[in-house]
Amino acid sequence: MRVSARIRVPRYAGMPIEPRGILAEPAARGGGLTVWASTQVPHWLQRTLCEMLDLPAHKLRVVAPAVGGGFGTKASIYHEDVLIPVVATRLGRPVKWIESASRAPCRARPTRASSCTTRSWARPATA
Repeated sequence: MRVSARIRVPRYAGMPIEPRGILAEPAARGGGLTVWASTQVPHWLQRTLCEMLDLPAHKLRVVAPAVGGGFGTKASIYHEDVLIPVVATRLGRPVKWIESASRAPCRARPTRASSCTTRSWARPATA
């Protein structure tokens, strides 16, 4: 017996229940920065921000509060995730950005379309 199938998956983007958001607050003293971000990759975000801002890791704290499922869209670093901390550092004051639910589909990184063909063969079981 032979079974074959062609499976096609179109492009799609995850739709988080809660939109993304980020708040960056420079420390009053010491040149540090605290970033609250709705991200699934806080350690990666911290490394990226340390490089971009030329800060040692002990001066940059990234907090990822429990914000619900992101369905993969919060497992990337977006422009806003870097821009907001840079602006906060330059202004010396807190800066917040919240994505609107209507913009989330436009901002989310989509997957690419894919297709595959599978074939399987099997012999009937003999008694």
